[in-house]
Amino acid sequence: MGLFVELSLVGKPVLIVGGGRQALRKARRLSQEGACITAVAPCFIEGFEAVCFRMFQQGYETTLIDGMFLVVAATDDRALNHRIVREANERGILSLSIHQDENAVLHSVGSREFGGITAAVSTHGAYPALDSILLERWETCSGLFLGKLPALKMLRERIASSPIGSQEKRELLRELPAWEEELLDSLVRAVEQETLLVAVWHGTASRESVREQIFPFSREIEAQFPSFPVCEAFLSGKIQGKLLARGVLIPLLDKVLRLAQVLGISRILIQPVLFAQGVYYQQILACVKKFADLDITIGEPLVIGDGDAQELLSSLREGFSGDEQTLFVCHGFEPGLHRMLCKPLRRRETLLFVKERLPVLEPNLPVRVVPLFLLVGFHTGRDLFDGEDSVCACLARQGYTVLQERRGLMERDSIHGLLCKKIEKVFL
Repeated sequence: MGLFVELSLVGKPVLIVGGGRQALRKARRLSQEGACITAVAPCFIEGFEAVCFRMFQQGYETTLIDGMFLVVAATDDRALNHRIVREANERGILSLSIHQDENAVLHSVGSREFGGITAAVSTHGAYPALDSILLERWETCSGLFLGKLPALKMLRERIASSPIGSQEKRELLRELPAWEEELLDSLVRAVEQETLLVAVWHGTASRESVREQIFPFSREIEAQFPSFPVCEAFLSGKIQGKLLARGVLIPLLDKVLRLAQVLGISRILIQPVLFAQGVYYQQILACVKKFADLDITIGEPLVIGDGDAQELLSSLREGFSGDEQTLFVCHGFEPGLHRMLCKPLRRRETLLFVKERLPVLEPNLPVRVVPLFLLVGFHTGRDLFDGEDSVCACLARQGYTVLQERRGLMERDSIHGLLCKKIEKVFL
């Protein structure tokens, strides 16, 4: 077993002994690496002229290896190849043979380059076909990282030059490749612009919600506010773990703030993508206190006052026929939230908190159930729509015609608009 190293051959003189197919393959590969190739053989197949600096149509002579950086024994004569390797070694010149030769200093291994990543595999001659199989599988896996490589390179340089301890540097550098490409690209732009907007969500275990709602909302913010690169963060470690098990990593808020600190991003804007100023908002405040040296501004969640509640319900009424009664269902008991949401209710509109007793409704009108949840996931389906004791199931058992509005708030463009108004109000 030997040491795998990357050998720079740019401008280096290399002698290839042999004029057949294997010798030509070696010549082409070494030419791609920038080597200055001399080939010697009694005869050559077509193709050598395109990759060789010099060609000698003759048999091998020991004097030909003088001054070479590397000698490649690529004839079909095993004994001659062994002699070439031995004579190169005696002169302190690197040697490589197409035949298995333990005396050769270098040994070819299966390798492949994918974008900016080079992979090399060797079973040390035990089963060469397995080298190719493993490389093919690596090529499939490498696609997950190729798009991230430019951002990772820049962030690595920044982290490496920071004054933090070596242990923390290693931990950060080990974690970053698992971050989503969108997050890494946003961090690079944030370093360049010295500003980062962190969109903070409680969390979701749904890959679809991340791809179809969370990331698109961030890109919408960036389109509307080009000076604010957006990075997503979760508050719930438990939910983050469930999402990670599905192959998607969204970092926790404290991790994002620490990384921003290490990267030297001078201005941090935190936009809570939360419904109200409840326990999750308090989590944000508690986390921010740990980073007192950062310039952090915290924005507003969706509903913090009567005006927000009025705008929210007005936007949700768009498209309703008016020939039904509406049950707005909310998931939380933040102080003052019930009063704020009840104040703008109209006739035939009712507010219900999850787990509350169903209100008395008009018996002959259909009931439209509208969730006041930012994201609709498993718990929403269980509590509102699909569970045996869900709101819709209970209404149906009481004889009501139920109209299910299964979209979460973040699936509505109007709600995106309300949150963007808050970003403009607080941060600009």
